[in-house]
Amino acid sequence: FLHERNIAIIPKSILRTALASEVKSLRSKRGLSQAALAELSRLRQATISDIEQASGNPTLETIEQLSKSLKAIPRLKFSE
Repeated sequence: FLHERNIAIIPKSILRTALASEVKSLRSKRGLSQAALAELSRLRQATISDIEQASGNPTLETIEQLSKSLKAIPRLKFSE
């Protein structure tokens, strides 16, 4: 990670991977399919799939919709 004035700058690829892992884990823990989560969050199943494969670039609004649907705030775990 790069550090500038005590602020960590985290590469987008690491953020996507961390979000992918957390969304998939929360979805699985709740026994939801991608289709069910898509319906609950009013997103396309392809969007859920992209996020879980770390290939999507979700907006903050999309992350908020997922958080509400999963009833959890994704906890992103990073390692240097």
